Amino acid sequence: MPGPHVADETFTGWPDGKIHEAQAAAEGVDLTGHVEFRGKSYRLGRGGDLPFLEFAHAAEGGLGAGDAAGIDAMYEMLRGCFVLAPSCGECEECDAERYEACPARDPGDWPAFRRRALAVHADGEEIMKVVEQAMEQITARPTLPRSGSSSPARPPSANSREPSSLPEGLPAAFRDLPEGDLLPVESFLRSAG
Repeated sequence: MPGPHVADETFTGWPDGKIHEAQAAAEGVDLTGHVEFRGKSYRLGRGGDLPFLEFAHAAEGGLGAGDAAGIDAMYEMLRGCFVLAPSCGECEECDAERYEACPARDPGDWPAFRRRALAVHADGEEIMKVVEQAMEQITARPTLPRSGSSSPARPPSANSREPSSLPEGLPAAFRDLPEGDLLPVESFLRSAG
């Protein structure tokens, strides 16, 4: 099976590049760099980690979509998924904590997505589908179990057992994994840094 398909040539992926692509190939995730909402496609960027950490912290604390703090954390996480270029943190606007006005900042498709979601009165289920799509793209892992599966834990895809399905130029560790094993991307990022 060939590597992950990237539909938009302007999509450069996430900093973990080859590892992210390998994870997607192993899991059968089609990396598009986009989410779909109400018939339109919206580009994803590479948001910072803090919104994800805040969301995880809120979820770990028992907050969810029914709690204001949980909703706020989810909103910030989703908004961060669209940012193509963050605020610089060094200009006059940033010094005055007007980060949205920073000339370096590119919010990507967030404003367009937000306007459409507000205009059509998107419900929680629709927004959660966008969150799931974004998480699948960012983590290179499916967010939903395969059809017919009742267990949230599922075995690795058959592709993860075929070294030939992995993109060229990967660390040898990927080719030497025991059948069916996957390594967390974070372990490679820590060892590479």
